[in-house]
Amino acid sequence: MLEKKRPRPASVQTPANIEVVRVALTRSPSKSTRRASAELGISRQSLQRILHSDLHLFPYKMTVLIKLTAIDKERRLQFALWAMEEEAVLHYTWFTDEAYFHVNGVVSKQNVRFWARELPDTLQEKENYGAKVNVSTTISTHGITCPFFFHDAVTKE
Repeated sequence: MLEKKRPRPASVQTPANIEVVRVALTRSPSKSTRRASAELGISRQSLQRILHSDLHLFPYKMTVLIKLTAIDKERRLQFALWAMEEEAVLHYTWFTDEAYFHVNGVVSKQNVRFWARELPDTLQEKENYGAKVNVSTTISTHGITCPFFFHDAVTKE
């Protein structure tokens, strides 16, 4: 006995669904496909197919830049001039590095995407003021220094 083939389910890529997805992602371009899928009642795979094939949208990562003030630029210039005058600093320093650890938490840009047809022209600047700790260390001819911890004082122009 031959088995009857099950009918293929109707495509989710209907003009109505494409429009619903377009409106939803236009209102909230940083919405995750997982959340949009749950809210719209469309499988995540079908939603991604609509985004790419029908709407020609692609996920772009957010770019975060630290806003430099005039004071920041002046401090950098003064440090560079001082380091050039102090031969010992340049002679003995091989590598220095520092990292900021935010005390009150920062959203990871790794988890943020914007759905758009092309790379967005806008950059998102954030204020560089907030509770954080700066950790710095140096590798030189004398060895590796222990990490130095600096609590940043909040200064504004």
